[in-house]
Parts: sequence; structure tokens; C-alpha cells
Amino acid sequence: MTTSDDQFFQQLFYFIWEVHQLAMKQPDNPASFRGQGQIIHLLAHHGGLSQREIANLAKVKPGSVS
Repeated sequence: MTTSDDQFFQQLFYFIWEVHQLAMKQPDNPASFRGQGQIIHLLAHHGGLSQREIANLAKVKPGSVS
């Protein structure tokens, strides 16, 4: 059984979301990865983007993407 790229990225996005939910329950552990799921989604659907293009699509500063 193989997993398609779309299935993989959906599973990865869900995993990151679950980790985020757990981190938010920890008062002494700030969650600093809220935008990672969005970036992964963009990369999954628009492969080959530059950092600036990703930043424009995500509406963040290019330095935030790295």
C-alpha cells in the first residue's frame, strides 16, 4: 500500500495540528510553529516555489518562511 503525496501532506498537517494542540495546553511551552502547516500545504500544492513566493502566498515576511 502506497501513500500519495496529497495523503502524506494531509497526514503531516494533521500531525502538526495535534502537536500544536498539545503544546497549547502547556502553559510554560510557547507554541511557535502555528504557520508551519500552512507552509507545508503550500509546498504540497505549489512545488518549486521560491521563499519569496511562499511568503507572498502565506502573507508573511520572507524571513519568517525560513
